[in-house]
Amino acid sequence: QGGKNTGVPRPEDLALEPLVALLNGEVRLQVHCYEVHDIETLIRVSEEFGFKIAAIHHALEAWKIPKILADHGIAVATFADLWGFKMEAWDASVSSPKVLHAAGVPLAIKTDHPVLDARNLSWEAAKAHHYGLPEQAAIAAVTSVPARAIGLGERLGSLKIGKDADVVLWGRNPLDVGGRPAAVWVEGIQWWPRK
Repeated sequence: QGGKNTGVPRPEDLALEPLVALLNGEVRLQVHCYEVHDIETLIRVSEEFGFKIAAIHHALEAWKIPKILADHGIAVATFADLWGFKMEAWDASVSSPKVLHAAGVPLAIKTDHPVLDARNLSWEAAKAHHYGLPEQAAIAAVTSVPARAIGLGERLGSLKIGKDADVVLWGRNPLDVGGRPAAVWVEGIQWWPRK
C-alpha cells in the first residue's frame, strides 16, 4: 500500500492505481456476482486483504446468506423478480428483497438496462413491494439506499436542504399499478410538464 497519508509513494504503474485505491479505502467496491459460493469467496478475499465491499450487484442468491451480508455491512443491488434465464440465476427468489431487508441488509432494487428498462425502476420497486418488501423499504431501495451504496448519500437519495434538487411528484403512490409522475424538477427547474 502506498499513497495518501502513508508516506509511501504510489506505484508508477497506472494499471495498479485502482487496486491501490481499493486497498487504501479510497474507492467503494461494487461487484457483480450471482451465486452464494462467489459471494462468500469475495467476502473471504476482502477480509484477507483488508478492503471493503460497498455493494454486490445482481446477487440473485444473496437471500440465502442475509446474515453474512448484514454482518459485513454489504449492500445488495438486486432485482424484484428476474430469475431462471441462465444457470446462475436459477435459484433466485421473488422473496429475496423482503428476506434481505428483514435481515438488515442495505437493499437497492435495480434494472439491467436494456434487459429491464431503467425507465421502469419504480415498477421494479412496486414488484418487490408486491412480493413482501415493506412500502418504505421499496421506496428507499430506489432512492436513498443506492445513493449511500455509491458513496453519494450526502448529495442524493432523499429530500433535505443542501442536497441535489432532482424531485419527482407522483399523482398517486409510485408503487401502485398505473402510478405516474405528475411533475419532475431537475436541479430545481421544472422539466415536466413544461411550463
